[in-house]
Amino acid sequence: MMCIADRYVVICLESIAAKTERNNVITAIEHSGKEVIDISFDQMNHFAGNMLQVENKAGEKLLIMSSQAFQSLKAKQVKTLNKYNKIIHSPLTTIETNGGGSARCMMAEVYLPRL
Repeated sequence: MMCIADRYVVICLESIAAKTERNNVITAIEHSGKEVIDISFDQMNHFAGNMLQVENKAGEKLLIMSSQAFQSLKAKQVKTLNKYNKIIHSPLTTIETNGGGSARCMMAEVYLPRL
């Protein structure tokens, strides 16, 4: 349903049924200084919210997702995401079909200080 990155949030706003709650979420995201990138139910069902932004050793931001998620995105959404980071996608059909998850579910986030 949602991917929170350093400067944007990919979110399926229509999945928040109550209009007041949806507006509260939009306001909170915007007040955090992040851009809202809205995805549809169909895109969410193609794992477009199951993305993870990572940073490589060179400090380059990368957005990891499945090819199914990438192919569900509209050109404008891809352009917006590319403003912030390079997109990397790979076919994850077996995981998405049998496991119920996608790219973000396969990766671990580590928030330990660098030594």
